[in-house]
Amino acid sequence: MAPRLLDPETEPVMYLVGGLNALVALLVAFWPHLSIDEAAAMTTIATGVTTGITALATRPFDVSAITAAVTTCLVATAGFGLHFDPRQLGAIVAALTIVLALVLRQHLTPIKSPRARPS
Repeated sequence: MAPRLLDPETEPVMYLVGGLNALVALLVAFWPHLSIDEAAAMTTIATGVTTGITALATRPFDVSAITAAVTTCLVATAGFGLHFDPRQLGAIVAALTIVLALVLRQHLTPIKSPRARPS
């Protein structure tokens, strides 16, 4: 049987990401007293979160995509008054990369090919 396109059972991340982005777009559009900086920060954080969800749902895991999503969210928090200096951001991303590399090692380490190599 051929896979069904746009099926929530086979593409759940697509629906989750699309739904979350649509919800954030509606909130940003109709939220009263939301500044331009806060609207931009909310949209950027939503994009970072959905990127992280997609990266976590993808196999094999992509550590750089996960750290990029976290970095995007951390930088966007400046719109709400939480500022990280570049050294703090670098330390957080470095620590996250080390932790993810250790936790997700089985998804990062290459294995031998099951096929015999020609001699």
